[in-house]
Amino acid sequence: MSQYLFAYGTLQPGLAPAEITPVIEKLRQMGEGFTFGRLYDLCAYPGAVFDPASAWLVYGIVYELPEDAEILCRLDAYEGPEYVRIEQLVTLAAGGVVSCWVYDYLGKPSEERFIEGGRWADRRRT
Repeated sequence: MSQYLFAYGTLQPGLAPAEITPVIEKLRQMGEGFTFGRLYDLCAYPGAVFDPASAWLVYGIVYELPEDAEILCRLDAYEGPEYVRIEQLVTLAAGGVVSCWVYDYLGKPSEERFIEGGRWADRRRT
C-alpha cells in the first residue's frame, strides 16, 4: 500500500478549504512532482484522469502519509463519489519516482475545461 499522496487540486498547500485543512496539516510535504494524465478545471476544483500512456502531465505536491488509517478515510470522504483513489507512479521534481495514491476523476469532463499546462494551482492564483 502506498505511503504517499499526490495532490493536484484543493488538497495542495494554501488551497485546502477549512473542512479538510486539519487533515492536510498532518501530512508531510515531500516536494513537487508530476504524473501522466489530463487535468480539467471543474470550476471550484479540478479533476484529473490519469493515464500512464498520456502525452500530457499533471503537476502537484507529493505528501508522505502518517501511519493513521483514518487519514485516507477522511480524504476519501472529502473527495466523494466523483473520484476513485488509485495508485499512480509520480516523478518527483527533485528526482526519483514514488508510487502515490491519487484521486482519479470518474466524470466525463468537457475538453473545453482541459488545462493544457497541467497546473490547477496556477489557474486559481490568476
